[in-house]
Amino acid sequence: MQRLPIVISIGLMLICSLNAYADWGAIRQLTVSPDNSNMPFSGRAVAVMGNNLHIVYSDVVGGDRKVLYLRSTDRGATWASPSVIDEMPYSYTFSIAADSSGNVHFINRRADGGLWYRRSTDAGATWSTAQQVTAEVDVPLLLTNGPQNVYILNVKPTTPPQLELYKSTDGGTNWNRTDVITQTGFQSICAATSGSAIHIAYAYGGMGNAQTYYLRSTDNGTTWNSPRQISTSSQTVPVGIWANGNYLFLSFTIFGQTRNFRRSTDGGDNWLNETTLRALINDIAFLPTGVTHALSLKEDNRVLWFYSTDNGSSWSDTVKISGDAEGTRAKPQIAVDGMNDLHAFWTSRQTGNVEVFYRFNSLGIEENGTEGLCQPKTKLITPNPAYNTLRVLSTTPVALYDATGKLTVILTPGENNISNLMPGVYFVRQGETNTAKFIKLE
Repeated sequence: MQRLPIVISIGLMLICSLNAYADWGAIRQLTVSPDNSNMPFSGRAVAVMGNNLHIVYSDVVGGDRKVLYLRSTDRGATWASPSVIDEMPYSYTFSIAADSSGNVHFINRRADGGLWYRRSTDAGATWSTAQQVTAEVDVPLLLTNGPQNVYILNVKPTTPPQLELYKSTDGGTNWNRTDVITQTGFQSICAATSGSAIHIAYAYGGMGNAQTYYLRSTDNGTTWNSPRQISTSSQTVPVGIWANGNYLFLSFTIFGQTRNFRRSTDGGDNWLNETTLRALINDIAFLPTGVTHALSLKEDNRVLWFYSTDNGSSWSDTVKISGDAEGTRAKPQIAVDGMNDLHAFWTSRQTGNVEVFYRFNSLGIEENGTEGLCQPKTKLITPNPAYNTLRVLSTTPVALYDATGKLTVILTPGENNISNLMPGVYFVRQGETNTAKFIKLE
């Protein structure tokens, strides 16, 4: 059985460290819009791979609304000026994704009804010419899986509506189309990938009688199982589905009821009972350690963060990360970078116009600077939490103390085996002043 971390305070020297795990950096406004900076209504606005962060949003340029692209190549420390990536967005239906080779992929449903695709093979520095994927599109989803697989799921506005898959196995150079399923109507479709599996959740049904269905491919979209209903009540609409290995997380709403979460621990073969989380999950990001981080939108003006260390069986308390300024928030999204740190994004009307806001959380150990109490500087170790291995990023050793203040082990630069440590909270010290918290999971 997995043990939860035990947090114990051992003196003033470690006060900052005890709060580090939930300590988010300053809120930053990334856009200054002449109108409104809107993240997509249907699609993903954020893609993160390695040190590179990519954002797409719509805004007015030269009197016309276009899709803009914004990126950071240093994990959010600095951001380039926005540039136009496509024309004529329709209903804010566009999306961005990055694969593990560093390619970045973008789709946009234009006002003419067609779906257009662009890609970058140099982490967003330059982009290919836009190409039309299909002339008929209602709701498109963009997904990546591995170094070269790219997927576009499209609800085609036929009678009845049809779900089709456009698949590329060479990083977006060539595409093949297959029909996935035909239904009487689609509502609120969402999808996720994990390994060779593609998971889809969608709702369809008559007015006031929508049910949530689950559809899966285990061979990269070559074949699909038959859809099956996984909702237990009418008027159930999925908000999102996320996958981490065999663990699946489904967020949904049921009209007039509080149940909002369901999960599978065997890749979707079986689903555990519907439960009620303290906040409706809008987005999820996974650390390599298996820790799950979630964002929620509460009462349209608060973005909440919370996490699970046991694959969604239990969850921490929520922490408001959107600040106290008045204004409607929307579309929170979260991602993990190559250093296993968190990046949270949302839109807010707190300045009068809708703008994109950003916040960073370093989950690894950071030095406490000498210029002020708990001033974050350079990360010392990663990941945090960790299971069996821990990497020291500095060029000098660090000392690891247990919660009683007893020296446990000296960690050397590079990889360290910590499988013999008991689960719990430890503290790292380098020199006389640099101290921080580290969490060991079973």
